[in-house]
Amino acid sequence: MTTLTKNDIKQSELLNQLVLDFDTTEIVGHVKKLWLDVKAHQVKGLTCTHGMFDREKHTFSWEKVVTVGHDSILVNTENQETVEQLESNDNVIGLKVWTDAGNKVGKLVDYCINIQTGAVVAYLFTSNGWKGIANGTYLLSPDAVITFGSQRIIMAEASIEDAQQYEEGLNKKIQHTKEFIQDDIAKSQSDFGVAVQNTQKATSGLQAKAQHGTEVAIEKLSNAAKQLQHKTKKASSQEGEKLAESETKIVNGLDSSEETSVQSILANTDSEVDTEKTSRI
Repeated sequence: MTTLTKNDIKQSELLNQLVLDFDTTEIVGHVKKLWLDVKAHQVKGLTCTHGMFDREKHTFSWEKVVTVGHDSILVNTENQETVEQLESNDNVIGLKVWTDAGNKVGKLVDYCINIQTGAVVAYLFTSNGWKGIANGTYLLSPDAVITFGSQRIIMAEASIEDAQQYEEGLNKKIQHTKEFIQDDIAKSQSDFGVAVQNTQKATSGLQAKAQHGTEVAIEKLSNAAKQLQHKTKKASSQEGEKLAESETKIVNGLDSSEETSVQSILANTDSEVDTEKTSRI
């Protein structure tokens, strides 16, 4: 059984990966191609391109690879070697997979390598349903490979029959996608319900605060009106007292002649009133 580790990665995951100079941290380019020695099951190096229309091209042997991370590949550019001999190595992606018994079982779609050594640890192929093998991607050990060609790869039939599934087929992915969507919808509905409840609570709280604020405002206005009414009454009383005091001062301020004149005017007024009454009788 082929077992992958955390140091194993698919070659497709390395394509277009950013390549940085380990010493200067400058961008060297992006991975364009891996060079695979199909007989040795070993990646010998990589080519990266950079610049407009990928005009700059750099090829590094795998020994120049310092580390492979999630976001970039760090390489040592000192004493850079042009790996000319790698140009003759074949690209195995897309080869039809046949068994040594003459049966077509699928297509080679990828391979996994150890990032420390560059060695191929497994080839990946998709099944065409041969002998009831379900649709999906399966692992094949490099030891199962018998021969490579320009269009086909022949492997031991026993290894195909015992192939370990790498990832689920399309039908199961669709089913899992449906389940994920359903779970996500259920979670969203639950979150929406909680949000509605929180909104209702917040609204109730705001209404209570608004009502309390209104009551406080009304009470303050009422108190202010009472205070204003009290002040008005007090002011009116004070004005009345001031007016009476002024009249007293005026009367007290008259001299004797003025007082006699006033009394005479009042007496004449009374006499005229009596005469008018007599004439009417």
